[in-house]
Amino acid sequence: MIYLGATPTQGVKFHQPGAVSDARFMAKAVYSLKIAMFQSQFLLSKQQLDGIRRLCIFIARFYAKLWFIAPVASAAPFSVLSFLRDVASFSEIDPVLVDIVFQKMSNHLWYLSQECVSLAFFDSSVPEDVKQKMRAALDKPGWEEP
Repeated sequence: MIYLGATPTQGVKFHQPGAVSDARFMAKAVYSLKIAMFQSQFLLSKQQLDGIRRLCIFIARFYAKLWFIAPVASAAPFSVLSFLRDVASFSEIDPVLVDIVFQKMSNHLWYLSQECVSLAFFDSSVPEDVKQKMRAALDKPGWEEP
């Protein structure tokens, strides 16, 4: 919110970096956003500033939503597919970033296994017409080696 220019109702207070426990893989995103907000206090090259800006746009536009949905198992299949669709639409703006995201996300497509995808029937964000198509697909024969 702060990176995008909003102020939370409880105000803004930045803390000294410390242990990041369960959020350790989100630490780079948080620190990137802080660097962007306090860039006048750093000696960064134009290339570094551009990289930070691109990363922050990606975090604000795509990754933050996925981060907040991640703990909900039933939302995983649809949120990952929606995330990939949204990122693909960004390819005209930043094709290099989109390629990197797709390469990294290819390691996390286990969310789309037969067992995990069935959880999407319990996801309230999946439209009913999509659930109907999913139900119809259950009647189709599968592959021996999916």
